[in-house]
Amino acid sequence: SSGFDGVSYVVERHLVYRDVGKGHNRSHVGRSTRLMGPLLLGPNGSIGENCLVKRSVLGPNCTICDECQVVDSHFWGNVTVEKGAKINGAVICEDAVIKSGAVI
Repeated sequence: SSGFDGVSYVVERHLVYRDVGKGHNRSHVGRSTRLMGPLLLGPNGSIGENCLVKRSVLGPNCTICDECQVVDSHFWGNVTVEKGAKINGAVICEDAVIKSGAVI
């Protein structure tokens, strides 16, 4: 279905809503990462390896590096989460950078 931002989404297993963009516009998810819904992955995003992301909304252009956990959180656009950070129950505003190993 079409989202409010003009991006189309598809529902994947575990209630994961993911953009249906083609090529570099489609969000990337590492093979060893676990996604648990409900979850919305915005366009142009990237989630690294060995991550856990559940019950969250990730806006456009968000980057989550390897070995991170994101639970019950909402990211606006252009958020970067560096390696090993753990985020639980947070709202992270536009253009934020969460440093490596941070716990929020």
